Amino acid sequence: MEGLLLLLNTVGGDVEAGLAIAELIAGMSKPSVSIVLGGGHSIAVPIAVSCTYSLIASTATMTIHPLRLTGMVVVGTQQTYEYLDRMQDRVIKFVIEHSKMTEEGFREMMFRTGELMRDIGTVLVGEDAVKSGLIDEVGSLSSAIRKLDELIAKKKEESKGKGEVMKSEADEVKEVELIYLKAGSGCLAVEMMKDGSGKIVNLISSDPNDYMNPSWAPGNVVKGFQVGNGI
Repeated sequence: MEGLLLLLNTVGGDVEAGLAIAELIAGMSKPSVSIVLGGGHSIAVPIAVSCTYSLIASTATMTIHPLRLTGMVVVGTQQTYEYLDRMQDRVIKFVIEHSKMTEEGFREMMFRTGELMRDIGTVLVGEDAVKSGLIDEVGSLSSAIRKLDELIAKKKEESKGKGEVMKSEADEVKEVELIYLKAGSGCLAVEMMKDGSGKIVNLISSDPNDYMNPSWAPGNVVKGFQVGNGI
């Protein structure tokens, strides 16, 4: 897989599951592009901004609203409200870290009154999501595919550059000049130094006694030898 294209059209869902999906996408090493088609509401907001680049169709909408507990009896205790606050802070933190929105701006939209008849919050349509800093661009499916191709090509160029650096370093290693000198029952692989001396790289011998000689240990410097002669 070279990249991920994420098409979003959802009313939202479970907060924990949605946030986990968003974290998973944000942690990918491959480039990713999201596009909101139709609607990307509630917990779909952090999923949309989790990608490397985000788009929204001109007629698509995104609803930002406070967290709520669906299908549960809400007990009016301090612990319940603190739990909701902490979870809400996690969502807010993720959105502002992966978009151009400020925390103040996102919170203001989340708790805005008068825009939704039966709820508090904000509905952003197409260009409004871009102007707010939540989404990067208004576009279509073809725009999203084109952007993903661009990001993939950029990633390949970066990888190619790193590969060339590694190849260059490998070539430098290959340029080391080695000579082989007879030593005991075997020979020494010696790296030639600029001052005419040599540094022992390895001892090659079938005689275990040769390896007991400390002067033939790798790393030692040898001098006053002639190529083809022993030491």
